[in-house]
Amino acid sequence: MGQVVTVGGVPLGAVQIYQYFDRLLACNDNDWPAIQTQLKKARPRRGSLSRILVREGATPRVSGMFYKAVVQAVLLYGCESWVLTDKVWKVLESFHNGAARRIARKMPYKVGEEWIYPPLEEAREDVGVYTIQHYVEKR
Repeated sequence: MGQVVTVGGVPLGAVQIYQYFDRLLACNDNDWPAIQTQLKKARPRRGSLSRILVREGATPRVSGMFYKAVVQAVLLYGCESWVLTDKVWKVLESFHNGAARRIARKMPYKVGEEWIYPPLEEAREDVGVYTIQHYVEKR
């Protein structure tokens, strides 16, 4: 940020975040703006897609195929260049696992004062998805 770039003797203003081909680039090489943008884009797609598939009576396996083709493609757009810290993995896993649980209809529920968490592996198997790490490494 210490460099001043001029054009025709006029200094150009500095920006903290720059949008390049629908991808946010930060001056400090922080990937959080790009990751948050992809999460914001993926959430409404997950909701609208699930409403349609539930209304049409799609099985969890078919819904999982649509999730991978549409929602996950949006979520992981540009992930090849992200620096994936533990915090980033946790956020991506949370989104992915929540989607698998919703599609499989195996959400946590409360019985009395205790929360019951159906096995996540069962939900992923019913939906036909692997862990988010699998898909990121594949890319």
